[in-house]
Amino acid sequence: MNAQVSARYSNFRLIDLICQQNDWWHRVCINKCENNKIIDMDTGLSKLSTALDALVLRQNITASNIANIDTEGYTKRKVEFEKHLQEAKLNGNDTDVKPSIEVTDQKVDLDTELIEMAETQMKVQFVTRMIRSQLELTKMGITGNPNSRL
Repeated sequence: MNAQVSARYSNFRLIDLICQQNDWWHRVCINKCENNKIIDMDTGLSKLSTALDALVLRQNITASNIANIDTEGYTKRKVEFEKHLQEAKLNGNDTDVKPSIEVTDQKVDLDTELIEMAETQMKVQFVTRMIRSQLELTKMGITGNPNSRL
């Protein structure tokens, strides 16, 4: 066995021992990436949950913009999340990214808001499907059967 295979095997063995020792092995599903990093699926679900929260906030802010379109002095609000996520990735810490609400100096344009609402809805559907897929993988890891009911 060469050193690289041996190191990879020992990493998986170590994780297996830790999981058995802490008696939560059934809750943890571990994937291996192309670059041999090990990812805890709970982290993936946490990131998807954060993304979903940001998208729901974006929908609420867009709805507020539409509701206040005729309010004098009201300017467009927008949710920034992707920009914060990119900055966090560059800094190597994308696990605790929160969305922010920014007030712009732009007037609210109904067409633009409706387009943003539709785009956000598509993103919500995508993230929801990703969460469902992660949960199905977890269920299959626990039961060994993708069709079983928990």
